[in-house]
Amino acid sequence: MRKPNLAILIAGHMRSFRLTSPSFLLLRESLKEKYNCKTFIHTWDISESDSTSYYDRPKDFTPEKIDYKLLSRLYAPDAMLIESQVKREDEIVLHNQSKSGLLYSEYSKYRVNKMKNEYGEFDYTLMTRPDIHFYNTKLPDIYDDSFFLGSVNHSGAACDVITFSTSKNMDKARDYYLVYEHYLSSFKMNNNEAYYLKYLHESLLNVKYAKYFMPTDWKIVRSWWPSVDHYESDRKTWDRSYYG
Repeated sequence: MRKPNLAILIAGHMRSFRLTSPSFLLLRESLKEKYNCKTFIHTWDISESDSTSYYDRPKDFTPEKIDYKLLSRLYAPDAMLIESQVKREDEIVLHNQSKSGLLYSEYSKYRVNKMKNEYGEFDYTLMTRPDIHFYNTKLPDIYDDSFFLGSVNHSGAACDVITFSTSKNMDKARDYYLVYEHYLSSFKMNNNEAYYLKYLHESLLNVKYAKYFMPTDWKIVRSWWPSVDHYESDRKTWDRSYYG
């Protein structure tokens, strides 16, 4: 029986990739048991965004310049694109976040999905980020025509970080970038995930929360953290022990 073709898409600043890449490689090896995998990366030429965000960066933190050859050796991607961000007129939206930073984030996901389509045809697509540590390298199966979201255990937050579905569904989902600025200006919602979920439902995607949760199965790792198990004291729900 032919293995389905799976495109693994990595989008956004590389951030904590030196800490998180080993778990990604284990995840990919696990996925190869079920799928023919190809890996695509779109990222930026510095490791961390310098735009305003809801979280604080240490004052002594300096992003590193991204080395194409290093990423090539580490991830062995089938295609990779590193771009520079151009400074724009900006405004602050959604809990002290830079609007241009949010737009660049969505562009990166959109662009890496286009890279997938320029390369060939795929049955399924997994979208993730470089700053994710995978505690559980066994991704749930992709089945029927559902669009699966990873999320935080107790709240459903961070549901735009890890997504997986058919390739056609991912194409619909990533066209979100084309209307994202319109959504921000037209609707008043509490957080970025709410805008994304509104778009997914209006695009008639069959959205399901996967049994693949942060921080028990995976976790966002900040660039300046000393290890993947670190968490900020005011965010207890990022600590695996919080869930027993």
